Amino acid sequence: VRGVLYAITLKHNGSAGGIDIISALIKHKNPHLNFMNILLGINTFIALCAYPVYGRTLDPVICSIVYAFVTSAMCNKLRSAESETVQFEIFTQAPQSLCADIRNKLHLRATIIHANGASGQTTEVILCVVNKQAAPYLEELLLQHPGCTVFKNTVSNSLAGVAYK
Repeated sequence: VRGVLYAITLKHNGSAGGIDIISALIKHKNPHLNFMNILLGINTFIALCAYPVYGRTLDPVICSIVYAFVTSAMCNKLRSAESETVQFEIFTQAPQSLCADIRNKLHLRATIIHANGASGQTTEVILCVVNKQAAPYLEELLLQHPGCTVFKNTVSNSLAGVAYK
């Protein structure tokens, strides 16, 4: 339960007011590191340092580490599922109207790429990377534009930039 609550708190730029503030500072200095893994490392270190306080009994230390691990794992799972992105490669002969609809109706960005096929035929490819929640709306919009060939791929667990205005 704590992992779920922590994920919700972090999604809204909140804080529990403890070690997560130190973790956020470390993450700010090292953006490539995973926030929850930093938090897990700090909490594990604290639990190990508390060994003498617990009367040199391992049970509370192990329980603290397991609790920190489960919380971090659950929060990481929820946050990665939320930030999954989908890449659409749309082959069309009329890219301008489709891009205008993507921009105006969905408030998303897209890139038009001019492509030459192996057969010598030229076509336009629209590349649009969206978060998982926006993908169904783009799919619905594509149904209004017949003659498109669409390839849809799950890309990664991160999306940089503005997805919505």
